[in-house]
Amino acid sequence: MSTRAKIIVLSVGLVGLAGLLVVVAAGPQQWSSPTDWPWWGALPTLAIGFAFTEIFVVHLRIQADAHTFSLVELPLALGLVFAQPSALVTAQILGAGLALVLHRRQGPLKLFFNTAVFAVTSISAICLFRAMAPERAVLDQGVLIKLALALMVEALLSVALVFVVISISTGTWRFADLRSGVGFGVITAIFTASLGVIAVVVIDAQPGVAWLLIVPTA
Repeated sequence: MSTRAKIIVLSVGLVGLAGLLVVVAAGPQQWSSPTDWPWWGALPTLAIGFAFTEIFVVHLRIQADAHTFSLVELPLALGLVFAQPSALVTAQILGAGLALVLHRRQGPLKLFFNTAVFAVTSISAICLFRAMAPERAVLDQGVLIKLALALMVEALLSVALVFVVISISTGTWRFADLRSGVGFGVITAIFTASLGVIAVVVIDAQPGVAWLLIVPTA
């Protein structure tokens, strides 16, 4: 099987896994329960947020290694708490997908894989967060910690999937790179998850000053 075919099979498998999670978790976790943000407000707002996280990624060079990460956990945290799951997933696929096409000029195969990763990681975060915190009416310390854990799991799952596709593309499985990627992923996930949780707290308690979040985010 060619490398291209392997990546297609992997991407199709991820889409199938995302669909399975929706079917299994939708009923017990009240997938379409009403939330604070109506879908017609949440969808464009989150889509713009996800687009910006893919356009303005962070590049870090540590000695001889180059690392790149995005602030995707920021809009994801808002979506997990305030938006309906269907609006959240659609917003990420549309917003981030358009950014990858129009800004990064990604080809069909890479776009298909990244879209599949968006779907399976965001749906996994939704299922995990809703399973741990089914009652989200009060954003107490316990709920916020569970939100941070769901965001970190999403980030590490994304790192693992990127490692798999790079290994398939190069034909070599360098697990030292996976350890390095996971280690860096844990650090960035703590940072981005913390920023996301702070954004949720500010918007929930004092939405009038939420615009101040632009400063630390920028």
